[in-house]
Amino acid sequence: MKLADLGGRNMFELRVLTGLHQSASLPLIGNQWLIGASEDCDLSLFDPGVKSTHLTLFQEGENWLFKDLQGSVKDRDGHLLDETQMVATNSPFQLAGVWLTICSAELAWEEMQGQELSEAAYALPARPSHSPASGPFTPQPESAEIPTLYTTASLTKSDEKKRRPMMLGLAALVAAIVTTSAWALSVAKDTSQLQKLEKITNPGLRVRNYLEGTAQVKTVLDGMLQQREITEVSVHISGTTVSLQGEVDKPSKERIQRMLRRFNKEHNTSTTVIDAVSIKTHELPFRIVQITSGSMSHIVTSKGQRLFVGDELDGVRLLSISSNRIEFGGKQNIEVTW
Repeated sequence: MKLADLGGRNMFELRVLTGLHQSASLPLIGNQWLIGASEDCDLSLFDPGVKSTHLTLFQEGENWLFKDLQGSVKDRDGHLLDETQMVATNSPFQLAGVWLTICSAELAWEEMQGQELSEAAYALPARPSHSPASGPFTPQPESAEIPTLYTTASLTKSDEKKRRPMMLGLAALVAAIVTTSAWALSVAKDTSQLQKLEKITNPGLRVRNYLEGTAQVKTVLDGMLQQREITEVSVHISGTTVSLQGEVDKPSKERIQRMLRRFNKEHNTSTTVIDAVSIKTHELPFRIVQITSGSMSHIVTSKGQRLFVGDELDGVRLLSISSNRIEFGGKQNIEVTW
């Protein structure tokens, strides 16, 4: 069953036309959708400049509007949009440099208006002779004077002799142009058929965005770390290798590992990416030389200081002493086994 058949009404998709997540789409089921650089969003975009919760898209009747704007949104002509302005179906709009459009779920990607996609992808100014309501833009051939050819009645015999090699050359040129055009059309047709065949045989296939070189990989990873507000980790380039370096707590380490899995899922690159981020190991600011458990449980430091449960030393508070473990609190919780 197609999305367009769901509930007997026409369904729409939000499609990503450019950026790191080009070709991604979000079926617009419901009445509002959160877009931003968070994994909790309905559509996650980790391009530089996209806010964590950039905006909320919602449908009101036949209209599409924005609310809770945390970042900029522009229409196809580069004008800033606010919460009072509507977005038309099949009209591209820009979110922090990423172009998107809302269209019918039945509309195949290759059938989308090529001119509108081109203008969205390259931010070209709209052509005066074209509007979305008038259908796809079709360029008109430029007017040109047709060169005058000799006629039989106007040629003498000597002219005819001069004309024959010229006409033979012209005929050869025309034949070459026709052959080249036919070859180009054949290649374009074969390519189009191959793309359609790939979609039929692999309906769930999504091409990963290719990152060329270490600089592009570093830019993407820097953006992903920034969106997650992980400031303890930095990205370094060494030859053909990019490494993530820093020291974080265990939850942040797990977030970084999830981030790298997402990076590998969405991007393709020949650059080697190394996770060199380590987990912080917390040490006590003093050394324990004696442990006593029981009703009067306490510890003794190397300097002879005696700490009972609840006592604090150098910013560290003794929380508990069990049969095999001591727990301290402070800026970080520290557990010592014994």
